[in-house]
Amino acid sequence: MTGIIIPVSQENVDTLERWRESWSRQDAEGTIACLHEAVVIDFSAARGPFQGVYRGADEVLGLLRSIWEAWDRAVIAFAEVIDCGPDRVITVNRFQAEGRNSGIPTGATVANLWSFRHGLIHRAELFQTKEEALEAVGRV
Repeated sequence: MTGIIIPVSQENVDTLERWRESWSRQDAEGTIACLHEAVVIDFSAARGPFQGVYRGADEVLGLLRSIWEAWDRAVIAFAEVIDCGPDRVITVNRFQAEGRNSGIPTGATVANLWSFRHGLIHRAELFQTKEEALEAVGRV
């Protein structure tokens, strides 16, 4: 992990780090292994082609493959990890990639609110800013 780390459940931090590493390697099996069977990925606040809510491993895998097909060398780094209770964490994420066909570099900073169940990612909700994510958990 990079950046500022505020104390959170070590099990949750380990799961997030395995997810981030698998995601950046485009390792579908490793990424899915970090997810609870009832996972929900809420990208309804996304600004772009991947906006939507994805439920279950099959839909999430479809989302991942769509993202990986669009970008070369797509990497996520956690700039900050914020404890939001026993099973919730906010991460501030730095995304960097190059367009697969264009080679044009791109980057973005967004925040995710992660919820865990039994040490696995149960829900991830995308926010455009850290402040929006903090507001969602009543910490603003």
